[in-house]
Amino acid sequence: MLRNNSLSVLIALFVGLSVFGAKELLKTDETGRAQAAAANIAAESGKIHNALQADILREISYNPNAVLRLKGRDIVEALKAPGLIRKDLPTVIWQYRSDQCVLDVFFKTSSGEVESARPAHYELRMRDGREDQESVAACMKNIARHKTGLRMVDLKSVYKAL
Repeated sequence: MLRNNSLSVLIALFVGLSVFGAKELLKTDETGRAQAAAANIAAESGKIHNALQADILREISYNPNAVLRLKGRDIVEALKAPGLIRKDLPTVIWQYRSDQCVLDVFFKTSSGEVESARPAHYELRMRDGREDQESVAACMKNIARHKTGLRMVDLKSVYKAL
């Protein structure tokens, strides 16, 4: 009789642990599915973010005046962090440089926070002093290409490396 009771207790304990284990396994599976769904959403969000960044770069490359419609955070998303930040409140200047030209973006703000502010003005200039319209128009494309790392490889540098 004692043996039957012990066996019944063991069976009950085994069944209870099995049910609990199966429940935890299902919970873990649901957590895994939720994590996978979150990862998919993050990946899609990254794709959307990259697409928006590419759209901003394309727009300002072909129409530099589009910079005036962006907010500070959009400019940082597209062109990365400026090479120089100068704060002479209420004016804040962000400077982007490439080998050929310089872009200065001017913000007017009393607090110095420009992430949500729109630029008041911008200036593009060539480093060699040229002021022809064609060179200045190409400057923004040059800045955008410089910041994204999309540059043509100079074959002379490849030959020198060999």
